[in-house]
Amino acid sequence: MVSRVGLYLDDPYARSFEARVLDVKGDRVALDRTAFCPGELGQMSDRGWLKWGAADKANVADVRTDEGLFWHRVAGDPPPVGAAITGELDWTYRHRMMRTHTAFHLLSALTFYLCGAQTVRPRVLSTGLRVVFKTDCMSDHLINDLEKRANEAIAADVPVYTYLLSRDEARESPLLHPLKLSLLPRDIETVRVMEIEGIALDIDTGTHVRSLREIGGVQIARPRSENEGFHHVEFRLTAKAPTKTLRALPFMKDKGDQPFAM
Repeated sequence: MVSRVGLYLDDPYARSFEARVLDVKGDRVALDRTAFCPGELGQMSDRGWLKWGAADKANVADVRTDEGLFWHRVAGDPPPVGAAITGELDWTYRHRMMRTHTAFHLLSALTFYLCGAQTVRPRVLSTGLRVVFKTDCMSDHLINDLEKRANEAIAADVPVYTYLLSRDEARESPLLHPLKLSLLPRDIETVRVMEIEGIALDIDTGTHVRSLREIGGVQIARPRSENEGFHHVEFRLTAKAPTKTLRALPFMKDKGDQPFAM
């Protein structure tokens, strides 16, 4: 098994990188290193381009990991095995995913603190997030408070960190929900976590912004309840703190929504 190198873990702001093609299977290209974040790590897969030779280029539509390798699904002819390539990220898309991913952790933590709500199923939309919460105390008043507190934290520019913790250190943190740790295989002794200072600590291997101000702002729609205790709540990212509420708008239907891995 070849060890893969995920450059996005050390520098989520890297927009390009150099790598070599290890294998090609149909429209999938395995690289020895990549700055593309795979789609199973808490956010949507990155998109962008692979370039090689004098002017050869292929669009990267999706990235997944398999048997220790990063596989990039490309549109068009793939580069040959052994080729030196330059990878370029669609930075506008990546930064939106970073903002969305960090906003999800912020909103999930605040909702838990405010009413003990458990995050059941998040989904990425083209403009933000739709999250299913399990709680018996969802209300417009709670949503107002959640939106206010989230935007206050964003305005305060609370820093965001990613780092490694031993399993014992993670277990002792009052910010980390014990259920998350209990779901990990017992042989994992070190975990990568993301921390929103003083607000959230979560096991995570995706990419995040450096501080909350980069998110811009969040708007929250009126919750929709389908089953007893389960509430669908929609969040939209904005360029800055919103001045109008979303709750007067109908619940959006977005055909492009996709699962958001936790």
